[in-house]
Amino acid sequence: MQVLNAILRKTYGWNKCEDSISLGQLSQMTGINRPNVARALKSLLSKKIASVIKSDNRGINILKFNKNYDEWVLSKPITAKKRVLSKVSTEVLSKPITKVLSKLIPTKEKKEKKESPPFILPDFIPLEAWQAYMAVRVKKRAAQTPYAFRLIIKELEKIKKNNGHDPIDVLNKSIKNGWTDVYPLKDCDTGAVKKTW
Repeated sequence: MQVLNAILRKTYGWNKCEDSISLGQLSQMTGINRPNVARALKSLLSKKIASVIKSDNRGINILKFNKNYDEWVLSKPITAKKRVLSKVSTEVLSKPITKVLSKLIPTKEKKEKKESPPFILPDFIPLEAWQAYMAVRVKKRAAQTPYAFRLIIKELEKIKKNNGHDPIDVLNKSIKNGWTDVYPLKDCDTGAVKKTW
């Protein structure tokens, strides 16, 4: 194809029907080695896509592109061959299949997904604080599933039970610091003043 494009460029590209083109010129234009250019040109000539009008002993040929594509000799179209089945194969095919498929083979049936119960905000957390906390989680691309919310509520209850910290103060601290999780407050956050000497 590259050799054919080079021939087209040297002929019709310069408004000429034919032109004297050497193998060296074709090799230089295409970047293909000279023996490979000769092989490609021979293939184009044998298929009558290009033709040689005049040739000399210096290796310069007057080449012409054959516009009449009805004259081109292309490879024969591939035809499907009839396949003859032997007696053994026809006997195997004629027998009905009685084998039952294994139950372990996956089918295309859709499995019903178990939906998690909806999340209900407990009474001890104000809606405004929860919405502000959710805005932080959305900005940080944290999980927004009801299960994740229930885990956060459980953690708030655990912090209240073990440390005695107010869940609202814990949420406010997470909102203020941009945290996606909740943590127990430090002593300085709870109002206890440490005496230093």
